[in-house]
Amino acid sequence: MIRSVALVILLSCLAALTLADSAELYQKQWQGMTRDQRLNALSSMDEEQAKSLMEALPQEAQERISTELADFDETDAQALLGDVSDSDDPGSRKTVAQFQRQLLGKSTWTKWDMSEVKRVVTFAYASYCKEGDQVDWSCKWCKGMGTHLFVTTTFLKKDTNTAGYVGWNEKCGTDCRLVAAFRGTQGSSWKNWKTNLDAVHSDNYAGMTGANVHLGFYNAFLGIKNTFRKGLADAFTKMSKKCTSPCAKLTVTGHSLGGALATLAVSDLLINNGVHPDQDNSKITLYTYGSPRVGNSVFAHWFNSKMHGRSWRFTNYEDLIPHMPKEDMGYHHIATEVWNSAPDSMTGKWNTCDGSGEDPKCSNSAWSTSIDDHLDYFHKQEAWDGDTARR
Repeated sequence: MIRSVALVILLSCLAALTLADSAELYQKQWQGMTRDQRLNALSSMDEEQAKSLMEALPQEAQERISTELADFDETDAQALLGDVSDSDDPGSRKTVAQFQRQLLGKSTWTKWDMSEVKRVVTFAYASYCKEGDQVDWSCKWCKGMGTHLFVTTTFLKKDTNTAGYVGWNEKCGTDCRLVAAFRGTQGSSWKNWKTNLDAVHSDNYAGMTGANVHLGFYNAFLGIKNTFRKGLADAFTKMSKKCTSPCAKLTVTGHSLGGALATLAVSDLLINNGVHPDQDNSKITLYTYGSPRVGNSVFAHWFNSKMHGRSWRFTNYEDLIPHMPKEDMGYHHIATEVWNSAPDSMTGKWNTCDGSGEDPKCSNSAWSTSIDDHLDYFHKQEAWDGDTARR
C-alpha cells in the first residue's frame, strides 16, 4: 500500500504543476512502477480520484496508461478488489464493472462527424436490400444519398441467413473509400434468432487468454468470413488497377446483429493484418447502430486498444437491443458509445460517452425497452414484419 499512498500524493502534486513539470514527475513516479503496482495503486482510489489523476497527466501519458490497461479483465479486478470474492454474484460483477470503468473510462473521444454518420447509416441499411438492388445501387436507401457505391461482392450464408456486401465508391485519392456492410436480423428469420440467442461464450477468442465472444455471432461471422475477406481483397485489387495511389480507407458498418458482425469483421482484419498489401489497418473505421454486446471485457479492452478513436457505436434513445446480452452474463460493450438522449434520432442530442464502453451516464442510465427506437436510426426505419422486417 506504500505505492498507493505515493500515488495519492502524486495526484495532489500534479494538480499544482505545469504540464512540463507533471510530465517529468510522471516519468519519475508512475513509470517507476510495475504494471501490477500501478493497478494496485489505482485500486485504492475512488472514481473521481482516478479521473483527476488521468486528466492531470499529459496526453502521451494517458495513452500509455490506457494501452497498458487494455487487457485488464475480471480476474485482475478480482485480485485487486478485496471485497469481491464471488465472480458469479451479480453484485460482485457490478463492482468489477465499476472498477473497470474507473480504470478505463477516463478518455472521451469526440472525433466523429454527423454528416459522415448519416452517410454511413445509409450504407448499413442498404445491406437489407435485395442483392440486385445493391449491385446497381438502386435500393430505396441508396437513391439520392449522393454517394454511389460499386458493389463488388455480396454474400449470403443460407444456413444462418447471414448477409452483407462489399463496395467501392469508384474514386481515387483522398476521396477513395471501401465499404463493408453487414445485415441485421430479419424479423421472421428463425435462423437469425438462433444466432442472436446462442449467447454462450466462445473460449479464448483468436488465442487471446480470457477473451470471449458471443458464440452465435462468432459462428455466423465464420460462415461468411472467407467470402467477406475474398470480396474485400478483390475490391482492393480492382481499386489498385484504376488508382495510381492505393486507397486504404475502409468503412465497416452494420445495424443491430449487423453491428455485431461488423465488429467481428474488424477484429478479424486486425488479427490477420488485413487482406491486401494496400490495406492499412489504421485507416479502418467502424460505425455500428443499435449493436448488441459482442464479447466480454477482455475482448472489449483489446478491441478498444486497437481501434482508439476509430470505433463509434451509436445507440438511439431507449433502444433495447444494445443492452443485450446483459453485463451480468459476462458481456461488456466496446467503445465508443454515442447516445441519443432525446426521442427523435434525427434532431436528438447525440452525446459522446466515455471510453469504457459502459458509461453509466449514457444509454445505461435509460429505461431501455423500445423496439421502435431500435428500428429507427436517423429516420431509416424498417417495419418488423415478415420478409421486410429488420433488427
